[in-house]
Formats: sequence, C-alpha cells, structure tokens
Amino acid sequence: MTVCQDSLRAVAQVPPSVQTVYCALYGHQPMTGRQLRDATHLPRRTIYAALQRLKELDVVKERASLRDTRMTFYWVAGVPPEPAAGASGAGAGQGTSPSSSPSSSSSAPSTPSA
Repeated sequence: MTVCQDSLRAVAQVPPSVQTVYCALYGHQPMTGRQLRDATHLPRRTIYAALQRLKELDVVKERASLRDTRMTFYWVAGVPPEPAAGASGAGAGQGTSPSSSPSSSSSAPSTPSA
C-alpha cells in the first residue's frame, strides 16, 4: 500500500472513494468492476463513478474482455502489473509462438534427413 500512497499525487484532488479504487488497481493485474467491488467493498455505482473519473484524468485504461464482451477490464496506465504465477492471457500467447517455431523448424529438416 505504501507504493500506492506514494503514487496518489496523480489523483490527489479527487474524493477518497476514487483514491480507494485507484489503490485497488495500482500494481495489480487488470480487474473487472466486480473484482473491484469485492476488493474495495464499495457500492457498484461508486465503483463505476470512480472509474469514470479516473478515465477522465487519463490514469486508468479500459478494455472489453475478448471472451465475454459484457465484462470490461480496468488497469492503471503506465504501471507494470505484479507478476502472476498463472497468467492465462499473456502466458498463453507467449508460450504458443516459441514452442511452435522450434518444433515446426526441427521436424521439417529431420523428416527428409531420416
């Protein structure tokens, strides 16, 4: 929380509820509104009003989920998320390209030479 409190200078002139939502997002993986509600115990309307205010200040970014477009993910702009052990979104994309290129290149030359 100390790191989040140090970064609150970007949102110093906003209500405490907006700062709470900012701190919940700061340094974490992107979160949905539901996850923010569970983390902060704030009402739904307060969460979305705070997110709107943070978007107006350009400190929070949003993106719709590719799996379910009813869900929207939010994160603090310019802050790297803390590493997650089982990252499903980024890890799956990174794991696919390195493993597919060596296996396809090694299997093609080994077939003619064998």
